[in-house]
Amino acid sequence: MSVRFESIVRPFQEGEVFDARRAPPEQPALDAPETVVFEWGKGIDAHFLRPDPIFEYKTDWTEKARETETVRVTNPDDDSQFVDVERIKRLVMENSKSGQTLEWKLDW
Repeated sequence: MSVRFESIVRPFQEGEVFDARRAPPEQPALDAPETVVFEWGKGIDAHFLRPDPIFEYKTDWTEKARETETVRVTNPDDDSQFVDVERIKRLVMENSKSGQTLEWKLDW
């Protein structure tokens, strides 16, 4: 009994498996129209989707102080897999126009 390579590569395929280098002797007829037209709706001007290269975001708030801690997060299924994450414990921001300061203390 000989086993063909195609039977090993595609054991799930039922019926006659033909050699991949040759087309089967008969090709099935295709009953499709010669021209296919896709209508996707009204076209739009997509100029607004591109970011403007001269756009700058300016804010009045600047960071004045930051305290962080490093926390190791491990995979619960495998302790050898981990990532060290630096997270903020305290952050102080100052408004350059009004001089107001905001302080966040985060208790994780």
